Amino acid sequence: MKSQTNNTEAMVNLGSDYIKDFPITASLISAMKEPYCERKLIETKLRIDSKERPNLNMLKGLFFESLCLGESSDGSVTKNLPRLKTGKKSIDQIRIEIQADNFKKVCDLYKIKVLSVQLEVKGTHKATTRALMGHIDIVGTIEEEVIQPHSVFDPKPANYQEKKIIEVGCIIDLKLTANINAGGDWSWKHPYNMPSTQPAMYTRLMEENLSKTLPFYYMVFDYSTAMDFVIIKKNIGILEQSELDVDIKRVSDTLDDMHNNSLREIKYHPTYQGCMSCVLKTRCSHAILKKPIIVV
Repeated sequence: MKSQTNNTEAMVNLGSDYIKDFPITASLISAMKEPYCERKLIETKLRIDSKERPNLNMLKGLFFESLCLGESSDGSVTKNLPRLKTGKKSIDQIRIEIQADNFKKVCDLYKIKVLSVQLEVKGTHKATTRALMGHIDIVGTIEEEVIQPHSVFDPKPANYQEKKIIEVGCIIDLKLTANINAGGDWSWKHPYNMPSTQPAMYTRLMEENLSKTLPFYYMVFDYSTAMDFVIIKKNIGILEQSELDVDIKRVSDTLDDMHNNSLREIKYHPTYQGCMSCVLKTRCSHAILKKPIIVV
């Protein structure tokens, strides 16, 4: 076991009042899915001055958001990406810029109206009284096809369905990926497998603030040679909200434990991929900086 002093120092420096009132976000829930490194979590998510350094893929997403919405989810404006050694733009940047133009065309095609961008919404989880918070990329409207109720007194056949196009309020989360049609079961190619944490959280927060339920949509663009896009409507029901309650309770209990036991030993979960992207990699004695040999 490593030095108890080193392990407890970060927990003490957080400040008990700060951790006690720390709001739960969808990204925090995702970051605290087991197994996770508590030391990395503290440095990148929980400290007052913490800020996770974006890797190149994250920068691409921030750049795309800035082009489409005028700012990114972290409140910054990313105006450029790292250039090639020749000083020219990378092919990825060129495609992302084209997709940003396509975003406006897709909005026109699907009659999407952007009313607000990068909206910070807050709420309270009733069971734990823990503060909740989210940053919603787009709140707007979209045209949806609905089926009109069929009256029993209507002479039309009983199985007749009259469809109508109406404009409804909506929540939209903007995503950028390398290739929509590549990847395994947990990719945008299989949207039914994607976690429901973020859409469930945003749906709940907007319902708490507006007293009405808004449908949740993903708008996903890629920068592959195809420069494809897909719009996904994510239905949120009782099951998804129940799962969110379980996640909030789990995270809240962990934060309470950090608050009440500031001298407890911090949990480490070093992995090569996790450590290489960690801001602590040159200062952490637990860091794994050598790529493991694959044994077959």
